[in-house]
Amino acid sequence: MTVLGSGIGATEAQAQSANASAEILFSEGRRLMGDGKIAEACPKFADSQKLDPSSGTLLNLANCYEKLGRTASAWATYQEAASLASSTGRTDNLEVAQKRAAALKPLLATVVVAVPSPVDGIEVKRDGVSVVKAEWGLGVPIDPGSHIYIASAPGYKDARVTLEVPKATEGQAPPALDVKIPALEKEPPKPIAPLDKPGPEVPTTPAPVPDSWRPQRTAALVVGGVGLVGLGVGIGFAVSAKSKYDSSLSLCPKDPNKCTPAGVEQRNSARTQGNVATGAIIGGGVLAAAGIVLWFTAPASSSAPPAQKARAAQRSVALRESMGIGVSPDGVVLGGAW
Repeated sequence: MTVLGSGIGATEAQAQSANASAEILFSEGRRLMGDGKIAEACPKFADSQKLDPSSGTLLNLANCYEKLGRTASAWATYQEAASLASSTGRTDNLEVAQKRAAALKPLLATVVVAVPSPVDGIEVKRDGVSVVKAEWGLGVPIDPGSHIYIASAPGYKDARVTLEVPKATEGQAPPALDVKIPALEKEPPKPIAPLDKPGPEVPTTPAPVPDSWRPQRTAALVVGGVGLVGLGVGIGFAVSAKSKYDSSLSLCPKDPNKCTPAGVEQRNSARTQGNVATGAIIGGGVLAAAGIVLWFTAPASSSAPPAQKARAAQRSVALRESMGIGVSPDGVVLGGAW
């Protein structure tokens, strides 16, 4: 019971708040009418009617429209006021509403909206308000002034029609106008890219091989490394041979060429090591030189300009041919005169 009572109390409070706001708006509309601010007064009456509908408020709103020259809006509002007054037993308001509506009816301009070529989903609006299909082909009262009709439908371009309605004058028949909505034009189809169509092939350029890992550079490192080892071995044997020769001199006290058996043995050992040293130094030097030549005559990088590649190739061929150095599937080939 408590909950129900609270609900009723809240509803009553909301109704009282709406009634109070409606009364304030109504009073403000009456004040503006008295000050001659007709255009500002009409929205006040309309908002008051939304909060607290009454035939009296509708009569004031219809009178406001009539003073603005909006004869069709005034006539329709008087009709609505008469209907509400009849349902609420306000005979006084009913009599006023019927009398004023009857006085305006001969002055009403009418318009017939024709849609000779309708399409699926078509909608017609007048001044932003929808004109329902039930009104098409019927003479409907319309206010004097400029009106814009816009017809739209999905997949079609909008059609726009402007209508000028003259003010009614006493002693003349009100105008009966027609609005013909033209056939809507289809929107051009939007291009849709096929999903299964492959994109353009993009040429791929293989990544350039680093200079240090090209075959000739690799061969240069191997040949040059072996040559350096050979030079090291040759120098070691040369030092050992010199040391043995120097030691043999003490075993040949009278004649450097007449030695004791031990001295002869040292002399022979020194000679052998000297021969080995000579061969190792010569071979190591040749291989080291070959490695240097191979390194500096390697082809230009794949990313280098074509002219640079050509010049590098010419220098490489000329230098290798003059020195007798080349690279074959079996390894490095050495030749020529040294």
